[in-house]
Amino acid sequence: MQTRLITRDTRAKRTALAEFRKRTCARLSSLGGQSTTHTLAAAVFAIGLGTIVSHAATPVLTAQDVGYPTLAGSMTTAAGKTTIIGGGNDIWGTADNFHYAFFKVTGDFDYIVKVEDLQGPDNWTKAELMARLPDGDVPQGGDPHISNMTTRSGGQNELRPQWRVDRDGASDNWAISPAVRPAYPNTWLRLQRMGSVFYQYYSTDGTSWKEYTVASGAVVNLDTAGSKPAGGDNGTSFSQAWPNTILLGVAVTAHNDSDANGGKAIFSDFAPHVTVP
Repeated sequence: MQTRLITRDTRAKRTALAEFRKRTCARLSSLGGQSTTHTLAAAVFAIGLGTIVSHAATPVLTAQDVGYPTLAGSMTTAAGKTTIIGGGNDIWGTADNFHYAFFKVTGDFDYIVKVEDLQGPDNWTKAELMARLPDGDVPQGGDPHISNMTTRSGGQNELRPQWRVDRDGASDNWAISPAVRPAYPNTWLRLQRMGSVFYQYYSTDGTSWKEYTVASGAVVNLDTAGSKPAGGDNGTSFSQAWPNTILLGVAVTAHNDSDANGGKAIFSDFAPHVTVP
């Protein structure tokens, strides 16, 4: 998979926000006041010099195993926290095995989630905020995806983007510099889509956000319409813009398919991002 290194100045960002507002207003007009299962129905965008009021309520999630994890995963919600247990050997390679709690999203979006804890049997046990492109409505192991990943603080101890360009193709990522470490219970992930471009951020307070960078200082983002240079692990590149409707959710993999307990992540505050000027 591939990463596009995008350095955006203030003018470029304002242009993107203006386009975001234009598309959103058109979408809201098309809804004609009717209700919809997608949270965009309640959306209000107030875009000025950096103000975004994004979609609306926390989404209703569908949870299922993806791929063929030996351990059946689960999702439980109580007191505003969602606990996901996931088996599987990894979210990597040519096919993923994990537990996914997701909803269908159409058009531009900007979502955040707080990862309060992550435990599991392997250094690379993962929790991810994941956009996924299924072949139909049901996610499969080999789907293309774009994910904002965190690992165990007692394991790999880092955050980074990872992705798959082609269905059943190789996975990829970029080495992030400086390295970003999780700070449970205050590890926040954010994933934003504007057109064909996906932006990824991290935070320790859910208010101040930073984008991932490489050693040169360039910001790492993914343009599905065509991103350069090639991914750091397998040299893959996006070449075709993703369709409007995809899946978005949170994912957990144990990274050890023989473990009886799996990986366990506690999430909260999975909701649209709201930026205050």
